[in-house]
Amino acid sequence: MKKLILLVTLVAALFTKPVLANHRESKAVTQEVLKAFQKDFILVSNVSWEKINDVFIVRFKQLDEQLAAYYSTDGELQGFGTIADNNELPGVLQSRLQRKFKDASVTEVMKYYSPEDGLSHFIQFKSGNRQYLARFDQQGRMQLLTRSKI
Repeated sequence: MKKLILLVTLVAALFTKPVLANHRESKAVTQEVLKAFQKDFILVSNVSWEKINDVFIVRFKQLDEQLAAYYSTDGELQGFGTIADNNELPGVLQSRLQRKFKDASVTEVMKYYSPEDGLSHFIQFKSGNRQYLARFDQQGRMQLLTRSKI
């Protein structure tokens, strides 16, 4: 459960950067984290760092793609993701979302990879007078993470 709460916080940080600004800490990146990042990602530009709780988040550009990577304080890569175009959402996931929420309107899609769970898709969408954040795993199973009134 703790991992899920942290994951929701991190994904929300990527989707809603200004909203979480007061929860961010301005901390220097540790040498372990910096070395791990330089080993994991090459040919990067526009690098910026922040720390939320015990996770370092680095936003950067690599080969014309904007990415965010998440590292533990000891330099272990927790995962990385990129905001994707809504039309990049696989058809099977679109179908499952529409089956559960007939009037769903996708507002944002994030492709996220973690060494532990593989590829997931995080989808922010509206349905009726509510906004949702859901995670689809590799098998296409949907997990609602947040729900709020618009």
